[in-house]
Amino acid sequence: MESTVVLLLELGNSAIYSTNVNARTHKLNTHLKQSRYCAIDELLTLSNIAAKGSVVIKDIQVCEQSGDHTEFTIYVSYLPAFIDVAVEAERNNNGFSYYVEVAGVGYVYSASHAVKARDIALMSLRTHKPDIKDFEITLIDKETEKMPSEIELDEFSSVYMTARVIV
Repeated sequence: MESTVVLLLELGNSAIYSTNVNARTHKLNTHLKQSRYCAIDELLTLSNIAAKGSVVIKDIQVCEQSGDHTEFTIYVSYLPAFIDVAVEAERNNNGFSYYVEVAGVGYVYSASHAVKARDIALMSLRTHKPDIKDFEITLIDKETEKMPSEIELDEFSSVYMTARVIV
């Protein structure tokens, strides 16, 4: 789970939600009737920050309250909308060695037979991100011409993918 701070300004019948993630500010203007949970989920989902339905409100604090407005600080956790995955494969005398990087953390696997990049990425995601129900994997780029399952002895393959999180 990731976390962020959402600032809420309630002014009259409107509410302005904002958060700063990855050095970018994201805002949502909505009617005060919309629930805070739904508005925060919408803000983070529309900004491709969180997977829809994964937001958990941890704490709400009133920062400032005056006659015409109220400011809140809301602490939330969420599952990321996308996870970057890189698969590097090398074929050796014993079979295949795979280095899989999931959200910046590397894992090493070996197999006696060729494994598709998508399959080893899904296996690694399900093993190391067990709180996520499912993933939709999309190939972004490949550094080498061949996919990991196509390489010959002493060849190397490098594939980059993104996994959209499904809650």
